[in-house]
This record gives sequence, structure tokens and C-alpha cells, in this order.
Amino acid sequence: MRIKYIIDYKGYGNIYQLLNTRNGECLDITKEEAQDYFDESTTYYSAKADVSIRSVEQVEVKRSLASALGGTYAEELPSQRHDW
Repeated sequence: MRIKYIIDYKGYGNIYQLLNTRNGECLDITKEEAQDYFDESTTYYSAKADVSIRSVEQVEVKRSLASALGGTYAEELPSQRHDW
């Protein structure tokens, strides 16, 4: 088996680097484009790229305490006030 492509994660955002080992061409690609190469046996993924590709998008599943109370983080709750 010969490695044709090497994919590395740049460490921020949705940007990966695709290196063609045959001609040395290096391109910036998106996560979706990197996933297209994932099942090919001729593609090598760096550890960072492999973890990033397999990761699931994270979303907030519950409201924050401040928004639940109708206030902002700057407001103190009565139990947080200390008159020392």
C-alpha cells in the first residue's frame, strides 16, 4: 500500500491541509472535503486530523443559569452576596 494523500488538521476552525505525496501539492480543504478521503486506503491522517474528523459537533443542550433567571452574569444572586 502506498500513501497518496496526507491530511493534517491545522488546529483551528474547519481547515485541514491535504498533501499530495506524488507531486508535493499542498491545499487547504474543509472538514467535509477531508471526510471524503476518509475511507480511502491510500490516505494517511495525522492524529489531530483523525480525532477532529471523528468528533461530533457540540451544541449547548440547556440554558445557562443567568438566562434561566432572566438576568445577566453581572447580577448577583442573594445567596452569593457576602457582607463581610
